[in-house]
Amino acid sequence: TQEKKAFCEFIREQIPLFDSMEFMYKERGKGYAVIADDKRVSIKSVDNIFSSGKMPVAASSTLSKREYFVRPDKAAPVLETLGILSKNGKVRNDMIRKYNQIDHFVELLDPLLRELASGTDTINVIDMGCGKSYLDFVLNFYIREVLGKRCHFTGLDINPIVIEDSRKMAAKLKYNNMQFIETDIGSFLPKKRYDLLLTLHACDTATDKALSF
Repeated sequence: TQEKKAFCEFIREQIPLFDSMEFMYKERGKGYAVIADDKRVSIKSVDNIFSSGKMPVAASSTLSKREYFVRPDKAAPVLETLGILSKNGKVRNDMIRKYNQIDHFVELLDPLLRELASGTDTINVIDMGCGKSYLDFVLNFYIREVLGKRCHFTGLDINPIVIEDSRKMAAKLKYNNMQFIETDIGSFLPKKRYDLLLTLHACDTATDKALSF
């Protein structure tokens, strides 16, 4: 029907706005959940959710009262480009959890970054399996604008879509010190020495390749 087509089109438009999706529906008396991210899609039975007649309510996240390392008033261009900040300068409700995760990551790395900053002219960072490169862009801002240190980022991923997206964001932000390469990380031959390697939940053997590197 026309309503079904319109609904499917709405879902299709919404999916790229988020890092992951969990879509629940009921068909012929049975409940299902479709779970997807930029790596894979899976489906599972969730009959128990529908047995009570009530749909589950998604858990919400809130901003902390602590002092953030990557503040929206200072990092507005990069946070807006990443889709974390809305046009009015506020962290989007659906991105609060992601923002908290990213900022906590910077907090954990801060002592190491300051140590590296004191021992080298340029901090060279490589991200293996960079995906959408959220961490790279935020760290690039933090090292350059907060620590006042030169840095260079190399992002590697076998997925051409995320590499192209990362390149576009770097161009938009005029981050000429970032490069993104479409490659299997096991095949990458470095042309420089790196001070810091990032790799998060890499799939299949990618984690082993990153450790080997």
